[in-house]
Amino acid sequence: MIVYFNTTWCPWCRRFNEKYRPHFRVRTVFDNFVKVSVNPEGGDQECRLFEQFGGGGYPGFFIAFPAEDAPPVSVSPFRKDGQWPPDRFAEEVRERVATTYERTGITLARDSDCDSAIGYFEAALEWTARRQAALNYNIGRCYHVQANQRRDRDLLTRAKSYYEKALAQDSSHGASRKALEALADER
Repeated sequence: MIVYFNTTWCPWCRRFNEKYRPHFRVRTVFDNFVKVSVNPEGGDQECRLFEQFGGGGYPGFFIAFPAEDAPPVSVSPFRKDGQWPPDRFAEEVRERVATTYERTGITLARDSDCDSAIGYFEAALEWTARRQAALNYNIGRCYHVQANQRRDRDLLTRAKSYYEKALAQDSSHGASRKALEALADER
């Protein structure tokens, strides 16, 4: 869910509505979300919601993950050092979503819930182009752990394919290279 805090008098809100919302890449990313627009000056509940999200100014943009145990993530094209163009804003929203899914996956993997972790890593892969190698490594690592726990050679084959994907995307990905070497020793 995208929660957009804005007011009618705010010039940056008007700029967002005129320049960013209609932009193809922003619309394409936002189409993946339920969108909620809130005017914090519209009443006590709206003001409290703005405070709960940690709003500090207008416009305020938050990516909320109601089904997850993750705090809302703030992202805005309007920065102290200038403003991002719409393309960059859309990419940053995608990266923030991917990061949240990746962090959830890492937590689940640490808690030995590899099945769920793999789902989150795969979801993160759909949102980012920047961290494909690391995400593929993490999926491979989960399959590797499961293979050892279940003594399942098919899972070792899956692990190997994800490590190889990671290396194809980043030939210097040392963790994947080491994992492949460990797999060779296990076979």
